[in-house]
Amino acid sequence: LFALLMAATVWTLEKHEQKHQQEILYRDATWARQRIRAGLLRNQERIHLSVRNTTAADRQPHFYRTMMQDSLLARPEILATHWLNTKGQARWMRPEDFFANSGIDQNNPAILEAVKAAMSSKRATYSKPMQDKNQRYIIYSAVPITRDNKELGIIGNFYSAAEILHRLTPPELTDSYR
Repeated sequence: LFALLMAATVWTLEKHEQKHQQEILYRDATWARQRIRAGLLRNQERIHLSVRNTTAADRQPHFYRTMMQDSLLARPEILATHWLNTKGQARWMRPEDFFANSGIDQNNPAILEAVKAAMSSKRATYSKPMQDKNQRYIIYSAVPITRDNKELGIIGNFYSAAEILHRLTPPELTDSYR
């Protein structure tokens, strides 16, 4: 009887500890998700702000190429960026050889789906994860750009999922779950 009572007590304590650990894990995952979402939202807002702050004369592709090149240098989680016109045709790409180097097809259904959804909803849209030829997971973000209520197209960013986790999650979490 004593052994059964001790086994039941140990089992109950074990279940309580498991539940406690699950609650901590859920809380930490929610916190990480909020931080990642906030970081991606900041990137979207920077794109919108940069487009809004330009004058009509600055709407040339070379201006956006320069602006996005700076963005790539400042945010290592962004692997590449491009501007698609309102018909979905690429006006420019940084780096130019991204599709060739990554092995991702520019007509990938995940990319086309995100572009179509962004154009129709007038909101930023993210693709499902896709893998490049090096087995890295990449997420595509399509951000519609407008100026004076005129659609200019889509700024598309290719994010490294690993870099998002590395750079946008709180260091305390990555250290504790290493």
